[in-house]
Amino acid sequence: MILRRLLAGAIACSILLGVGSCSCAEEIEVRGRVFEDANLNWAYDGGEKLLGGVVVSDGEDVTATDRHGLYEIRTNPGSIVFVSVPGTHHAPRNTYYGSVGKDSRDSKTLDFPLVPNSDLVDDGKFKFVFVSDTHAGRERSVLEITRAYTMVAGMNPPFVIHGGDVVDDAFRLSSEVDARKQYEMYKNQLASLIKAPFYHAVGNHDVFGWTVIPNERVPERYGKEMFETYFGPAYYSFNYKHCHFVILDNIGRATTRSGEVFAFGQVTPEQIEWLKKDLSHVGGSRPIALVTHIPTLGAFGVRYGLDGEVMPPPSDEKGLEGQDSDFPDTLDTVFKKCNLKLVLSGHQHVYRKIPWKMNEHDILFVMGGAISGQWWKEDQMITDSSSRRGFTEVSVDAQAFDATYIPYGQQGVKER
Repeated sequence: MILRRLLAGAIACSILLGVGSCSCAEEIEVRGRVFEDANLNWAYDGGEKLLGGVVVSDGEDVTATDRHGLYEIRTNPGSIVFVSVPGTHHAPRNTYYGSVGKDSRDSKTLDFPLVPNSDLVDDGKFKFVFVSDTHAGRERSVLEITRAYTMVAGMNPPFVIHGGDVVDDAFRLSSEVDARKQYEMYKNQLASLIKAPFYHAVGNHDVFGWTVIPNERVPERYGKEMFETYFGPAYYSFNYKHCHFVILDNIGRATTRSGEVFAFGQVTPEQIEWLKKDLSHVGGSRPIALVTHIPTLGAFGVRYGLDGEVMPPPSDEKGLEGQDSDFPDTLDTVFKKCNLKLVLSGHQHVYRKIPWKMNEHDILFVMGGAISGQWWKEDQMITDSSSRRGFTEVSVDAQAFDATYIPYGQQGVKER
């Protein structure tokens, strides 16, 4: 594994810097502790509770803290180390990750202070909110998102998940300054309205510069590094009560014969390997919820009218436009023996809820609509394939999951 990492780093440096100009750094050791921050000072003080058995990862290797709350992991400079927050705690101000500087050498210490959740009654019941496709930076987006997030905050959920396309369109921007403006406006003015733990997935519009910047002119925060700068790892996991949540990055990049770059749904082999390791720390009966930006099975509900039904993927290329192209393989290779109960996604700006059965497990696929609605439809007409601006509330009762769409703002023509 170490050899593979070093080879990967050498190849990447050769591509970006030219053969013979690479000054690749070797792996470094990251160590630290996970603890209960009783006095909320962000530092470990003697006597504070140390948390054993907490999963820590760098997106490739996965380990767990010992009974003293200590961990060690070897990783590359520039990587992100994160903790899979246990179901009894959360990270204040979403500090469940730490960055290893690109210039780091030898070793680095990263501690993770956690605090107990306010609801410690593990009765298997809770509700959380799923938002998606805010497209912050678009005209009127601040007003819309402020209204929606104020509603969400008023519901007092234990946590909120964002399904991606956080900013308007970094995908087509060539200016790093302009992309940062969208990200900073969202994070400083809007995300701060949500006081609960707030987990973000990466969407295709969050990826900086893919369509307009030639590969030989790569800026510092090119691609998904822009997202990671503001929100941490593009894929990771966390827990709440008895449930395990997995956020995956399924934004793939491809080029047409004419040279046009586009995004499509794909989970990389590296993520699959990480996911297997992550799930090895999860008991077989624990409910699992999966979040991706580009829809999985749910996309067929929009394109083929499959509300409440199941249909095999089509053999033509239509399926690639609207759904994760390799999700069936992911189900077979990773989730088949797991208790996958819920799959959430955004991207299509519509709300759909599709139940599906795999072996003995019932899975609920939900496309969560969009905070931004379908603004490109000037009349905001509500049709079979559109939804009002809104977000989704998910209810959990032991092994049962359900979803309710909560619209807000402008009504469609059919609802007036």
